[in-house]
Amino acid sequence: MPKGKKGFQVGHEPFRGSVGRIAYPLSDEQQERAILLYGEYGNFSSVADGLRMDRQYLVRAMQGNKEFAARMEEAKETYADTIRQIYDAAVKGRIDVKSPRALLIMHHAKSVMPEYRDKSTQKMEGKIELISGVPRPPKRRSVESV
Repeated sequence: MPKGKKGFQVGHEPFRGSVGRIAYPLSDEQQERAILLYGEYGNFSSVADGLRMDRQYLVRAMQGNKEFAARMEEAKETYADTIRQIYDAAVKGRIDVKSPRALLIMHHAKSVMPEYRDKSTQKMEGKIELISGVPRPPKRRSVESV
């Protein structure tokens, strides 16, 4: 397919993203590359850098193409599966847990996937007194009572 201005495929119509900015859809090649990069790196900034475009442009392209957005979500799950495998290997002792690489992976897994976050509960006891309204000024003493 012939290329037009800025390398976009000729015949693709611009669309408006959620904030009303005009965006051009990604070509099929760009979509495939974005899906591969997202499955490998797991974040939009790395994908946008790999495609040499702005991250917001990538987000708007996903908003304009629901099929592409669904495929990107599948790539995110692929990335999460990879992180799960590495995390589980570290927990089971196949990777030295005290190595900096393993620690980074474990912390990254906790930040990306809620099921790996530490669970903690806090119990607080006490009395809360709510005072509403404007406090009244103290009563003034009259000059006669002094």
